[in-house]
Amino acid sequence: MGESMIAALLLAAAADPRAAALATFASAQKTVVGVRIVAKLTMGGHDREEKEETVGTVVDPSGLTVVPSVAADPGELMQALLRGRPEMHFEASVTSTTLIMPDGTEVDADVILKDTDLDLAFVRPRTPLAKPVDAVQVKAGRALPALLDELIVVGRYGRAQNRAPWVATAQVQAIVKGPRPYAMCGEASHSAAGTVAYSVDGAPAGILTAHVGKELEPSQMRMLSAGAGGLAVVLRSMDDLAGALEQARKAPSPAPTAAAK
Repeated sequence: MGESMIAALLLAAAADPRAAALATFASAQKTVVGVRIVAKLTMGGHDREEKEETVGTVVDPSGLTVVPSVAADPGELMQALLRGRPEMHFEASVTSTTLIMPDGTEVDADVILKDTDLDLAFVRPRTPLAKPVDAVQVKAGRALPALLDELIVVGRYGRAQNRAPWVATAQVQAIVKGPRPYAMCGEASHSAAGTVAYSVDGAPAGILTAHVGKELEPSQMRMLSAGAGGLAVVLRSMDDLAGALEQARKAPSPAPTAAAK
C-alpha cells in the first residue's frame, strides 16, 4: 500500500475507529515477523529436539527484533512448570534461531539479550542485512495506557495460515501494580504476545508479551505452552521496551557455535 493511501487512512482515522485500525495495520504489518527457535531439551537422561515458531516485532532497521523471553528460551517455561519438583532435572539449550521476514526470507539470527523481569528477549541477525527493514520507532516517555483505553493490535498467523498478517482491537481491562506494573487487555491480546499494541492515533502504546510468574498454576502454564496465553499475556509500557532496547543495542553477539561456523 502506497504512502498516499496510508496518509488518507490516517486522516480518516480521526473520526472512524475502523479506519484507524486499517491505517495502523497498513503501516505496522511489515514490522511483525516470524521467529523460529530450535532447542535441544534434556530430561531424565533423554534428549529431544524442539522446534517452535513465534512472532516478534522489529524494533530497529538493522533487523533487531523483540520477542517474549519465554519464546527465546524454551527451558524457562518448563522450569516454571516444574517449580517445586527438584527431583525433575531439566536442561535446554537453543541450537538455532531464525527470523522469517514478511516476504518469506529467512535470516540466521542469535538471541543476544533476555530481560526476564520484563519478559522480553531480543534477537539480532547474525550478519548485517543488505538493506534496512521496516521497524517500530521505540521512544521513551510513554507510560502504560489508562484503564479502558482502546488499542489496535497487529499480528501474524503461523505457517499453517501462510503467515498472513491480522489486525484486531483490544481494551485495557486492568492495571497490575508492582515493581514492574503492566496492563491486561482481554481476549483479543491472547494470541498477540511479541507484538506492539497501538493507540487509536497510531502511536505505539506498549509491547505485548508472555508473563510467566510464580503465581501461575500448572493449568495456566499448560495454556501458555499450548499457545492460548490465558491471563499470562500482558502489556508492558513503551518506557520499559525503550530501556530494554537500549541495552540490547549494546549487547555483544554470542560466540559462534560449531553449527553456525
